[in-house]
Amino acid sequence: MYPTAGTPVEPRVEIYVNEVWTDISPDVRYADKVNITGGRPDESSRAQQNTCRFTLNNRDGRYSPRNPTGPLYGQIGRNTAVRVSVMQEGTQRFRFHGEIVAWPQNWDKTGTDVWVPIEAAGVLRRLNQGASPLRSALYRGLIRETENPVIAYWPMEDQVGSFALASALPNAKPMNIDGTPTLASFDGFGGSGPVPIMANGSATGTVPAYTPNGSTIVRFLLQIPAAGETNGKRLCNIRTTGSVKNWELFYDAGTDTVDLRAYNEDGVVLAIMAPTTLSPLNGVPVQVTIQWFESGASLPVTIYLGLLEDGSFEEESTPNFDGYTVGRVTSISLSIGQGAGETAMGQLSLQQPLTDFDGFFDQSSGYNGENPIIRLQRLCAEEGVSFEYLSGAVENTTTMGPQGAKTLPDLLQEAVDADLGVLYEPRDQFGLQYRTRASLYHQSADIVLDYTNADLFEIPVPTDDDQYSRNDVTVTREGGSSARSVLESGPLSVLRPPDGIGRYDTALTVNLETDDQLADQAGFRRYLGTVDEPRYPDMTVHLKRPSFTASYGLTAKALKVLPGDRVCIDNMPDFAHPRGIEGLVSQIVQGWTEWFDQFEHVISWTGVPESPYQIGVLDSSSLGRADTAGSALTAALDETATSVSVTTTSGPVWVDSATYPSEFPFEIMVGGEIMSVTAITGTASPQTFTVTRSTNEIVKNQLAGTDVRLRYPMIVTF
Repeated sequence: MYPTAGTPVEPRVEIYVNEVWTDISPDVRYADKVNITGGRPDESSRAQQNTCRFTLNNRDGRYSPRNPTGPLYGQIGRNTAVRVSVMQEGTQRFRFHGEIVAWPQNWDKTGTDVWVPIEAAGVLRRLNQGASPLRSALYRGLIRETENPVIAYWPMEDQVGSFALASALPNAKPMNIDGTPTLASFDGFGGSGPVPIMANGSATGTVPAYTPNGSTIVRFLLQIPAAGETNGKRLCNIRTTGSVKNWELFYDAGTDTVDLRAYNEDGVVLAIMAPTTLSPLNGVPVQVTIQWFESGASLPVTIYLGLLEDGSFEEESTPNFDGYTVGRVTSISLSIGQGAGETAMGQLSLQQPLTDFDGFFDQSSGYNGENPIIRLQRLCAEEGVSFEYLSGAVENTTTMGPQGAKTLPDLLQEAVDADLGVLYEPRDQFGLQYRTRASLYHQSADIVLDYTNADLFEIPVPTDDDQYSRNDVTVTREGGSSARSVLESGPLSVLRPPDGIGRYDTALTVNLETDDQLADQAGFRRYLGTVDEPRYPDMTVHLKRPSFTASYGLTAKALKVLPGDRVCIDNMPDFAHPRGIEGLVSQIVQGWTEWFDQFEHVISWTGVPESPYQIGVLDSSSLGRADTAGSALTAALDETATSVSVTTTSGPVWVDSATYPSEFPFEIMVGGEIMSVTAITGTASPQTFTVTRSTNEIVKNQLAGTDVRLRYPMIVTF
């Protein structure tokens, strides 16, 4: 080990007992070290739980949860909260927040040496343990409604073989089924699980008794088949205690919409609402809402049709029912009489008073079109998980498709996959944090380590392998189409070696809103998989080395590094890496490991190349140029040549300096050598480049056919 210097580490381990953070640091066996891991191993993996391991002396039995004579009996056990920190110049720097998952008891043969090897984990461990799929978005929204709770609610998501349709409310009766509707056969409502196609069947639910207040809302999801249905199909019957005894919603094949009729107890039609402005229904999934609002002799009725495909809704109101009353709803039936044929129906609910239409429409569509960061935030809030996102505008991202019935970790990962940011567990609280993809662009270095100044504890060995190579990427939209991006030329292309590396293909499904988003998703993922740079899986520092003990700022920066941050290494040997932007090794941190005791503190970061996040910037001299589709040296070069013949093998030729003088100079990469192009003559291939050699202190003989690329090609993302 490197000799320690300066002040001690001052570790602190605390557990939360009796609603107070209690310091147990004196009982920690530092000979076994405190070991912490966090983040993820690479950019292609899903978020992983942070872990912390340390050993406690337990000679007096205080850390035995089942010891009735121990001072902590009844106060510690599974999932006791724990946090770990170190002091740095009087500031407490948290390194871990989590829960102790077990208290294994250990002792020697004499029984005098007793200890507990503690393992603690972050919130993702608990979320992944036995996680069951969450119910549909509409189910979750309705059942959680507190300001206007549902009086009656039947999701109608029951499986094939059910003899009734269960209520979502406790102690409430299910809907009775008549005929043979085809259960769980329609999955076209984004916010719902599969619901019945009604065929020749119907379903009737009895509404629990409640006190009416004059306002009533009945909602359900509906899709008439694209070919339409028989005119006059009775879609819904609502029985009430007012002067109107039955309300029935009919399908009108002539206008391709619905009308509402009110009947007295003898079945005589009292009034009809025949909408003319509502959109045609055939083949369109909609949320149907019928609202009544009694005020004296006035009884206006409104029908809303929420169009689930585009997020819009239409309404029509009428005073035709003035002078009548609704009273209390006693039962609701869907698909009356001979059934509604190929019509799909589900998610029947009753509420009062009048409620905002938009909120329930979002749930009905499964939050289709939702921003990934907003989805992460909403899901965590619904499940009581602390969440915050760090850096980057929320609006600078993509949009998602409907939220399905999946486990919480899977739904969170869906959002991460759509945005391509970094989800991780923070060190200073028990919960989740998120770095948006946009926040990874054009970062300033969070810490720059000087290789020649011995800032690094170990030699940072670059790994130049094919572990994450992906040059043929197909992305499929969940429930939609697909797009493919293939790198067809260049050193990491699908060409056989030595012209490329061969084909490395992958296919994945992403929950996106539209098929238009697929090409950009596939292209950026392919770009991430064809970065011609090494990754650095171990960038290790020792915070008790002189370069750190002599610099408060450098130590503070090291302790603040999080997943998604940019770590750079300066003054690396020329043979160890290609010189990148600013001449630095530049990596995006994916995860870390660290260990410390009372005298030493070592942190190791796992990195991937940062260059893909130097995305295109319009009007930028270095990042605003589109790369060639394929170019190569026409003839070989020696080390002194400054006139270079370049053949364009694919796509348009390079701009010439006579026509576009403002575009010069710029830099190209040729066989690992960077050249500065000061002029190009000719407007057809081959063209002659005038170059300055040894821009990156590398100059060598070049072979004919060597690939010619921009040093910093413009990267277009979504």
